[in-house]
Amino acid sequence: MEAASHPERLAFLRSSPLFSGLSEEVLRGLEEESRLLTFSQGQMIFSQSDKAERFYIVVEGWVKVFRITQQGREVVIGVFTRRQNFAEIAALAGESYPANAAAVTKAVLLGIPVSWIKTQITKEPQTALTMLASISRQVHGLVDQIETLKGLSATERVVEFLVAQSSVDEGMSAVHLPHEKSLIASRLGMKAESLSRVFHRLRDHGVIVKNDVAIIKSLETLRKFAEIERRNSKN
Repeated sequence: MEAASHPERLAFLRSSPLFSGLSEEVLRGLEEESRLLTFSQGQMIFSQSDKAERFYIVVEGWVKVFRITQQGREVVIGVFTRRQNFAEIAALAGESYPANAAAVTKAVLLGIPVSWIKTQITKEPQTALTMLASISRQVHGLVDQIETLKGLSATERVVEFLVAQSSVDEGMSAVHLPHEKSLIASRLGMKAESLSRVFHRLRDHGVIVKNDVAIIKSLETLRKFAEIERRNSKN
């Protein structure tokens, strides 16, 4: 379902790592062709084997990409949230989606038509080089994140995650979480039980999880706690 026009859509594209290197003219053309779409919690975005005619950037909410095994078990491949893009490889390669995607929460996505991208590349090949460079930076960034994640304790991982998801830099913050907390655990490389224990521990440091919202009383306090955790883990 298409949402109403988003006043900050162009600014959102400018700040997207995938398109940050494109010219203003190209970005404006992309903004005109893109579609802002809303999905309710649990709604399918695409199914495995559907033709990949567009890829997506998350504006708000959470999305999971998953496959179903022959035994009927769901295997989550990736979890995506604000400013993260997904399905771009399949779309740009002209293939079918290799997995399913569904909204974990109510989600607003920016749908990018691959046909427009390919037309733009034909007119201006530099567009392809710019996007390839952006994708390369994203891959390197992901590798760095994985390496950093391995060196952090469970508590440090959760704190880093909460701070990164906050829409403000200081003071009180409310971070919206997917109902399926196991998705967060999977993204952070830990078990769901470990995540629950960390959330319980963080209560003493100003973090209260109520249903699908993590209320952080003070980001400054949480960061200081993370610094203490980091120092202790090195000793």
